[in-house]
Amino acid sequence: SAFGSAPLTSDASEKVIDGSAFFLLDAIWFATTEERVLYSTNRGQQWGSGKLNVTNAVIKSLAFKDNNNGIMLYRTSAASNAPYRIASTQNGGASWQSDVFDPSTLGITPLVVHSSGNKHHVLIGTKGEVYGSDNNGKDWQPILSRPAGDVNGAIAVSTQGGTAAIMVGFRSSLLQYRYSGPNGSRILQVASDTVSYG
Repeated sequence: SAFGSAPLTSDASEKVIDGSAFFLLDAIWFATTEERVLYSTNRGQQWGSGKLNVTNAVIKSLAFKDNNNGIMLYRTSAASNAPYRIASTQNGGASWQSDVFDPSTLGITPLVVHSSGNKHHVLIGTKGEVYGSDNNGKDWQPILSRPAGDVNGAIAVSTQGGTAAIMVGFRSSLLQYRYSGPNGSRILQVASDTVSYG
């Protein structure tokens, strides 16, 4: 199998982290208990690896918008109160920049990062909040900033109308949206009580 040729350590101490696999066309990435990311862009024929240089970090999820640009949600240690952070890569996972963003600044508990393979990544919170980033996780804009319900799992998928986030908890939900980044669309703001149409 393709996984069988992945370069895990030979002493069996390194294990694949459940739920960390991310697929995009012919590419696959997954995280291990040794703070590594193993990847293949040709369905497992050849493998490469990169390491998150944060000792004792726990990788939670990976997301790639193309074969080069990806992000990682991780905790800084295995402690139950360890903070979450976002790391990023621009070379397909060969190297990772840690601590690119602190999700706690959004006022959410992050659950997962994902991408539909479009031009952005999403960060989904445990209460159904959805944020988007088009610069590899450095900045995040709200897509759905209010809690929508408890979420246990989520993915982003491409649709004919744009992108959708599918979230599962007590109930399942589907959020379809068009994401155009921080400067793609503006909501009309009026500084006065009247508007002159000239």
